[in-house]
Amino acid sequence: MISGNKFKFGCLVGAVLIIFTLSLGVYLWENRSPLVKKIAITEIWDNTEFLNQLSNLELAERNTTEKLEQKEIKEFSIPFYKWFTVKSEADYSLEFNVLYTYTVSSEREKWKIRYRGEILFIDAPPIELRPPAIDTGSIKAFYSGGYLITKEKAKLDEMKKTLSKFAFQRGISPNAVNIVREPARESVEKFFYSWFFRDKTLKLKNILVKFPDEKNFRNY
Repeated sequence: MISGNKFKFGCLVGAVLIIFTLSLGVYLWENRSPLVKKIAITEIWDNTEFLNQLSNLELAERNTTEKLEQKEIKEFSIPFYKWFTVKSEADYSLEFNVLYTYTVSSEREKWKIRYRGEILFIDAPPIELRPPAIDTGSIKAFYSGGYLITKEKAKLDEMKKTLSKFAFQRGISPNAVNIVREPARESVEKFFYSWFFRDKTLKLKNILVKFPDEKNFRNY
């Protein structure tokens, strides 16, 4: 009789252990344990094709016309008659078409990825600007000035040498980055969706991408 009770007790304990193990497995799967998330993230970053495509990922492009302007002022005073001063001004400007291409770093340490509640939270690196592509054939030079101004053509030529630096500064300015921010965010979302969830292992309701300069990002 005692032996029978022990057998029943053993069966009961075994059943409880089986139910507990199954319940724990379901819980871990539904809540996506850190181990599962870590393996999934590590796998995509160890994928050479993934890294190559991310490093070549163009988040957004913007083709626009820029204008570089400079002003020159010259004053001439007649000797012994300093109260009599002649002033002359000149305005120089260059208009040109430029293509801005925005990208993001592919270095793993610059990314932070979390998966919680079937939502993928991505802290992405800053939006970067590749060297602007200036259409040299579109450059138009303008000049207007007074009779004291000389060597106007040489000064316009000197201005042309600064176009690349000028364009880069304009393209990476906060206002310019804000123009392409949402297209850039959508590009990151689509890229990670196609890679991180292409095997349908994890359920996904949404992907939220946040850039470093967004302090109060929505739903984050």
